[in-house]
Amino acid sequence: MSLNSQAIYDAIQSDALKLGLFESVRSHEAINPPGNGLTVDIWTVSLGPSRSSGLAQASVILTLMVRVRCPLDQEPRDAIDPNLTDAVNTLIGQWSGDFSLGSNARAIDILGQESRGVAAAWGHVNAGGKLFRVADITVPIIVNDAWTESP
Repeated sequence: MSLNSQAIYDAIQSDALKLGLFESVRSHEAINPPGNGLTVDIWTVSLGPSRSSGLAQASVILTLMVRVRCPLDQEPRDAIDPNLTDAVNTLIGQWSGDFSLGSNARAIDILGQESRGVAAAWGHVNAGGKLFRVADITVPIIVNDAWTESP
């Protein structure tokens, strides 16, 4: 296996799209404000060696940020966090069932075998003068034999 970041992005994007919960799913961080419903943006946070590397090949951990967001001015306001939480929970549950991303990774490190694991943190973002409620999901992905080590 080698690192194919496009295939990993495509698999993460596909997992989000197939749920039918999101107005849009982009494989980049949005510059302009997205629409009025739940949206997803995906981008890379880090890439580094995995502790489970071998003598001739190094495995890596590719960490993606998956941001789920919705406008903060939605009504009813009391439903914003429960709806966002349910969408994040469903998305992480989808990854539990597709943890190898269609054989493009050893695993999404959901439980923290070699990382802090999948985790979501809630906050707010201002985009284009509009406030959004966001959940940023850190998604560490372990890929075997991504780098060849030289003697």
